[in-house]
Amino acid sequence: MTKMTWLLPQTPVTDEDLRNFESLSGLPLPEDFKSWLFKHNGACPEPAELRLEKRYTIIINSFLSFSEKDSPNVLVLFNMMRHRLPDGLCPIAEDHAGNYICFRYSSRNIAPDLVFWDHEEADPSIAVVSIATSFTELIRLLEKKV
Repeated sequence: MTKMTWLLPQTPVTDEDLRNFESLSGLPLPEDFKSWLFKHNGACPEPAELRLEKRYTIIINSFLSFSEKDSPNVLVLFNMMRHRLPDGLCPIAEDHAGNYICFRYSSRNIAPDLVFWDHEEADPSIAVVSIATSFTELIRLLEKKV
C-alpha cells in the first residue's frame, strides 16, 4: 500500500454547498465521498495513477471542487456538460486529458458506482469503463502499489 497525499485542496466545502448540489442536480452524494470532501475538496491525489484492465492507465489531475466559491466548480461543469454526459453520470475528477471519473447513478442501485468517461469517444459502450463499486474502493485502488 502506498500512503496517499492530497495536494492543493480547494476552498473547504460546506454542508450548504453539498445540499445545493444535491438539490440542483437531483443526485444524492454517497456518504464516504461527502466525508472525503470535507477533508480534501478539489485536491490532487499523489499517487495519481489508476490502472484499469490492460487498456487504460488514468492519471488523475484533480478532483473537482464542490465549493460554490471555487471557479470552476462541479455544479458549473455538470451544467455545462449535462447534454454531453451519458445518462446518469456525474463528474467528480478530471484526468490529464480532459476525461472524467464519474459517479454512475442507475435505478438498479441505491449508491452510484464509479466509471471513467472518455469524452472523445462517441460509442457509449466504449466511452464508459467501470472502475469501482464505491468511492472508498476508488481510493483503495489509488493507494494500491502497482
